[in-house]
Amino acid sequence: MTSVGELLNRLTEIGELPKTLLYPLDGTKIEAWAVLAAGFCDSGVRAKVQLAAPWWFNDQVYGIQRQFEACANLYPISLSVGMLTDSRSFISYPRHELYRRMLCNYLGALVERGEYFSGEEELKETIENVCFNNVNEFFGFGVER
Repeated sequence: MTSVGELLNRLTEIGELPKTLLYPLDGTKIEAWAVLAAGFCDSGVRAKVQLAAPWWFNDQVYGIQRQFEACANLYPISLSVGMLTDSRSFISYPRHELYRRMLCNYLGALVERGEYFSGEEELKETIENVCFNNVNEFFGFGVER
């Protein structure tokens, strides 16, 4: 992880840091990766470096929940590009559905505990952003809804 941080820092110093998604495979270090991601901000790009959705061994209920908590402690989860995949296979759909359900459960728990301070319209916007709008903007897809 140190070498990744050094690489991101060097790219920042020369003004060449691209939009970056970090996919850690070691779930025990998810918080450390979230800290690393939060350390690289750019006024021109929202969440330029971010902890990506849980992948491989981590894309299950516990891993997804842990990723939400790690990110939310450092930067707004509403900036996330959500669940991405490099696959066009039918088998990927359940992973995306689980992610969306976990996101709604996570946000619902915040509301229940009184830790969410906005209204329903803002909550709806956050969910839509994480599930579609952010990735559309982040990669410049320009898809109209």
